[in-house]
Order: sequence, then C-alpha cells, then structure tokens
Amino acid sequence: MAIDQSAIEDIEILLENSYVEKTIDFSVNGILTSYSDPIGGIHPNPENIKLIHDQAISISKIFYQKNKDTQLKIIKLLLDNLKVRDEISRTVVFSIFQIGSLDALMDNIQTAFDDIYDSGLSEMMISLNHLIYAFWSSLTRAQVKAIRAWSKSLDSGDGELAVSLQSNSNTATASHLIWIASQIYAQTNKILVQDVKKRIELGYNPEINEDEIKIKDEFTKFGFPVDLSQALDKVDQKFSSSKDAFDFKGTMDLLRSFTERLYRSILDQYGEDGKKIKEQNSEAVSTFFINKGLVNEHFGKMISLQRHFISDLASHRLKSREEDARLSKNMVIEMSLYIMRRLQNH
Repeated sequence: MAIDQSAIEDIEILLENSYVEKTIDFSVNGILTSYSDPIGGIHPNPENIKLIHDQAISISKIFYQKNKDTQLKIIKLLLDNLKVRDEISRTVVFSIFQIGSLDALMDNIQTAFDDIYDSGLSEMMISLNHLIYAFWSSLTRAQVKAIRAWSKSLDSGDGELAVSLQSNSNTATASHLIWIASQIYAQTNKILVQDVKKRIELGYNPEINEDEIKIKDEFTKFGFPVDLSQALDKVDQKFSSSKDAFDFKGTMDLLRSFTERLYRSILDQYGEDGKKIKEQNSEAVSTFFINKGLVNEHFGKMISLQRHFISDLASHRLKSREEDARLSKNMVIEMSLYIMRRLQNH
C-alpha cells in the first residue's frame, strides 16, 4: 500500500504546533487538568480521566484513518521526534499511547536515550509518569513490568543512560532524572501490587499450573490428540500476553474450542454411540455423560453452564474482561481434570 505523504506532513505540522500552542493534557471529572511535577502515585479513579491533549488527539485521528503502511510510517515519525524538544516529546508520548503503541515506545526508549543531556529525555519521563498516573488501569501487566524494569535499571548501572547518570551523579540534571525514575518505579510497584490483590480476589490459585500438567498426562494415557495439550499451552501464552479486552476474548474463544475438542475425544471413547453426539451441543454432551455414568447430574449441569458462560462472555461479544478470561481458564482446567479422572476410573 502507498504511504499517504500528506498525512505525514499533517502530523509534522501538529508536532511543530506542540511548542507553538500549549495544550491541556487531561480532564478529570470534566475539569481541565495538566500536571507539571512528577507523581509517585496512581489515580484512584482512572475511569474519570480523559486524555484531551489537542495535538495527540488530532494525530490519533489521522492515524486511525490511514492504511497499515501509513500507520507504521506515522509510528516511526513519532518515535523519531521523541528527542527533538521537550514539548514535542510530550506530544509523542501521549500520541503513542492514544494509538495503542506503548510497546513500541518502550522498545525505542531503551536505545534512543544514552545521555542525561539528551533533548526530550526529562519531558519524556515526566509525560510517561503522568500517563501512568492517569491511565494505569489501561496498561497490561507486561507493559507495567517493562516500564518498571527500565526505571529500575537507571539506578542499577545497566545501559548507557544509567552509566551517564552515574558519571554525572553530582549534577542537578542527574538528580532530577533519578527522582523522576523513582516516581515511575513507585507507580509501577503500586500497580503490580493492585494486580496481585486483584488476582487473589478473583481466586488466583498457584496449583492451577500443576493441575494443567496432570491433565496433559491424562491426555497422553488415553492417546488423545496432541493438539489438546498444545491448545492449553496456547491458552497460557495468549492469556499472559493479552493487552486488551479483544485479546482476552481470543483467550476465551480458544478455551471454548478446547472444550469442544476435549468432549469430542471423550465421546469417541464410547464408539458409535458417542460419535452421534455433536461436541458443540453442551446439553447433549452433558446428557450423554450423565447417562453413561461418567458424571452425575449436578456436574453435567456444570458442563452445560460452563459452555454458556464462556459463550455469553466471549463468543457473543467483541470483547471480554480479564477476570472473566482468568476465571474461565481456571474453571476449564479444573473441570477437565475432573472429567479425565472420572474417565480413567470409569
């Protein structure tokens, strides 16, 4: 696809406008707000904050209207301007977040800045700090960990920028940057603590991984298709790398397909009678398993309800919540292990 050069030129003008016309960054409960100093905390109600940074919003609108090649060119243009000057650096950070390319920003930051006197460095860090403060709930765990590792490395002597900080440790510039990094580190720590508490409240169970291994052993014993175990691996990979509600929906869709494949494999153990049952029909599967004495009536109802739960919160929607995906994953693993154990003793 051809790159829309006019769009590139428009964004260059908008970036230049960042230091010609200053703009308000956020609205909090409808009140216009901009922050200047670094913040060590996270906002208690991020859902009440909106990004209204004028140039960043305009850039994101252009981005979403263009083809893939032009979008990639826009991302490169933004990252190339990260070190031009402070005002532009701020616009770049907010624009990158708005178009969903924070991972690209973090990858770029690792190599873009190697000296404490680099233009845009301080403003980039403060902008990132303010972004985390306002929109921490929109960041994935992987993104938070990446930001945390980077901010921590500045004080540990890893990388050229950290070396530059150490070499100039007595300067005001170095002290200021270390202070900003410490605020970012504090933020990411608080977010990860929130994540731990959330997973505990949602029934996080470290034994799930052990049970998953046991299920795979059962699959091997019965000679079930290898792709059943591979599907569970893919569920783990997809869940841990999910970045938004669309990704979590993908996790739940894969869980739904896994259960169908598992039921098909079990049904086939019953010869022609089992082959007549459609694995997509959870009520028919449930009834068959009950009639064969594999599970009791109450567990049979759980099989059917599990299918409806996953379908209603994933297959019939565009997006799914993280807590629903996590619960579905744990539920599928434990129920699958139970059925396999019943099959072994049946």
